[in-house]
Amino acid sequence: MDILPFLFWPFIASLILTGIHAYLGVHVVERGVIFVDLALAQIAALGRPLRFWSGWIRTGVALTF
Repeated sequence: MDILPFLFWPFIASLILTGIHAYLGVHVVERGVIFVDLALAQIAALGRPLRFWSGWIRTGVALTF
């Protein structure tokens, strides 16, 4: 298990970043500032894995980009 000491500091950094993002996210939601363009982009990005997992795969450049 030589990999565990190597992954210790990245794990700590991910915990710190998660805490910072959760703290800032709570304040953004409390203020009522919702960024519609970011939410729309996240929903659009969610469509690709959902399409893949549902089995609806069509090949072609137009659907890739």
